[in-house]
Amino acid sequence: NTMVALDQIRRVLDELRGADLALVGVGTLEDSIFLVRRAVDQTTLSELVNAGGVGETCGHFYDAAGCDCIHPHRERVAGIELDWLRAIPNVVGVVTGEDRAQAVLSGIRGGIYKSLVTNSALARRLLELAKSS
Repeated sequence: NTMVALDQIRRVLDELRGADLALVGVGTLEDSIFLVRRAVDQTTLSELVNAGGVGETCGHFYDAAGCDCIHPHRERVAGIELDWLRAIPNVVGVVTGEDRAQAVLSGIRGGIYKSLVTNSALARRLLELAKSS
């Protein structure tokens, strides 16, 4: 990736690799901010869904097991990768809305999120989902 080769970007990414705390958002494919901001087109989003995608954080899409979606989009993202997040001792998912429950649960099960800041509606939905699966 050409951007990652830039010294300024590389230095930031190197700092991120040594983090012990990260606050991250949790997205879904149904209402992806990347589609709204036109960073991802509808075709790419459909391909990610077909690849099993259920959630997104830091620009990386993941499946129901919390594993990276195998898709060329991964190569276009210059940012912290999911494996790097897994290595950070405390990754806090900051998220609200029951519609994000599957994305959150998949990210927890995949070792991405270790803590959550959320609302009671999502917390209840997460407990329901966890009990039923």
